[in-house]
Amino acid sequence: MLNLFGLKIVSVCAILLSCSDANTHNTYSVKSQSGLNQKPTALAGHDLRVKENAIVRLNGAAIDVDGNIKNMTWRQVSRGLDIVFNQSSRSDISFTAPNVEEDQILTFELSVIDNDDAITTDTVNVLIMK
Repeated sequence: MLNLFGLKIVSVCAILLSCSDANTHNTYSVKSQSGLNQKPTALAGHDLRVKENAIVRLNGAAIDVDGNIKNMTWRQVSRGLDIVFNQSSRSDISFTAPNVEEDQILTFELSVIDNDDAITTDTVNVLIMK
């Protein structure tokens, strides 16, 4: 049994582990002989607590056990404060935490699409503290 990022893989006949280059880092794939496409796994990271004006970095990752990651995108899903973020790569974004009147939670979603167009998402919450 192989434990890869919390995924347990049993009886894999041929494993091909590929890490990506600088333009597609934080993507991992493991090839198996099953023939059926499985959805990729999106990993948006742990929830964060930050103070106003702090630099916030969200580092996402994706795993596809039977193919490759074709695309990764971030979007803000919470309403209220609209955040303009810098996307330094497909998996990473950053922004400066805004000034808030009271503590506020912002939610961001990482969407991942594999080479067979299967889509999955994961969210991360960022608590902006006064």
